[in-house]
Amino acid sequence: MRQIYCLIVLAVGILFFSACGQNIEPTEDTVQQGNEIIEIDEPEVEEPETIEPLSILAPIQYRYIIRRTAARNGILIDLTTYSQERRDEQLDRLRVMLMAGQSYDMFFLDGHPLFEFSQLGLLMDFYELIDADPNVSREDFFTQALSAWEIDGGLYAFPMDFGFSYAFINADLPQPIIERFAQHSAITITELMEIYLEFMTDYSYEFGHLIFSGGTAMTGISPRWTLHSKIGNFVDFENLSADFTDGNFVEFLNVFIPIFGEGRRGHFNPVNASLSRMRGMVDEYVFLIASFGSDPGFAFIDAQPYFLHGIPMVDDRGHLIISGPSFGDLGTWGEICIVRTGNEQRSWEFTQMLIPAFSQYCDIEADGTGIGWGVHSISSPIKRELFSSHMDEAFKRLIDPLSRATGNLLPQDSIELSQTVDNAISSLAAISEMPMTLGNLSIPEDLYIDHMDLLLRSLISPEEFAQRLQNSFSLWLLGG
Repeated sequence: MRQIYCLIVLAVGILFFSACGQNIEPTEDTVQQGNEIIEIDEPEVEEPETIEPLSILAPIQYRYIIRRTAARNGILIDLTTYSQERRDEQLDRLRVMLMAGQSYDMFFLDGHPLFEFSQLGLLMDFYELIDADPNVSREDFFTQALSAWEIDGGLYAFPMDFGFSYAFINADLPQPIIERFAQHSAITITELMEIYLEFMTDYSYEFGHLIFSGGTAMTGISPRWTLHSKIGNFVDFENLSADFTDGNFVEFLNVFIPIFGEGRRGHFNPVNASLSRMRGMVDEYVFLIASFGSDPGFAFIDAQPYFLHGIPMVDDRGHLIISGPSFGDLGTWGEICIVRTGNEQRSWEFTQMLIPAFSQYCDIEADGTGIGWGVHSISSPIKRELFSSHMDEAFKRLIDPLSRATGNLLPQDSIELSQTVDNAISSLAAISEMPMTLGNLSIPEDLYIDHMDLLLRSLISPEEFAQRLQNSFSLWLLGG
């Protein structure tokens, strides 16, 4: 009987606890599955990702447009700017930061030594970024302009735009000289110098006071610019070699010295080539060299009577010489380098935002004139789809002041004037597809500037100068 009682008590206990178990409510840490309560493992909660601002180094002139573009697109940036007076100081600091692996995410080239930086292996190849981007292709950009910036097949600086220089001849010169100049569809610096020397040989009595060339604003022909633009023809960056002892270079020097040598009439005087200033320039210069970034319409619209036949300048291969890379050269808006810091993709996205921002930029000075870039410039945006709208606006802003200044030189009929502008834009579009080269691929001036001074003072011969350049460039190219 006692055993039966124990069994009954045990059975009642089991039923009691079973009934109680059915009333257990799942908690926030458990879940009920049938009659079973299962504990839930706590998921790991990830901390929200902190987005670091893009660090950018740029000339102070660009601060407004960079900040505005970042703000409009919700991009966090940490912008460092510098004045042109402190550019060399910033260059030294940037070089140290790159070597230490603590550089900015991106920086504007601004005349910095691109070849030297590219050899460090720290700059991003923009072709890699373009090819990996599903939203763009290389053909979306002006490929001839991009190829001019290549080093060993890589693109380590991305231009916001491209422009090039063109030459005019004084309208008051004898007709045979003007015709000799006008027969060129494109012209090299050597050909310009040869025309000048021929002109001085035949007409020095009447025109011997005229200087070789003036230039607009900060562009134009100087001994340094002339030599610098020529040097690229004798440097092979792909094979890291130079050939300044080539007879063609010495021949060039024999034309260069009579124009720019000490006491000669080839010294350079940069001027603001406004129409009113150009009227007086005919008494000073044989040629006028201008960048597509300033006073652009004179190359494509016959609107002034002082300097004629705007002809694009090319190197010895017939390649257009792109202006740049420096803010001081108004033929270009800027070139961006991206450093391999881990933020390459974000830097590339911001670079693409800056392209239209630069082409639309408008900064009017107190006297009502533009600064020579942005909407005022016919330097072309690097992206093809921006070309037409930008050029329409640039020429629209050009025509009104030209009409006021030149009177009847522009077509008075609105339809004819519109056709003139359309033809000018079409001509520029065709030129923009020509092969191009970068006349001064950030070659350090200290490789040649002191030697050039000795050459122009007749203290060393052209052959000695060529040999000195051969030595200095060979050492530089090999990293010495």
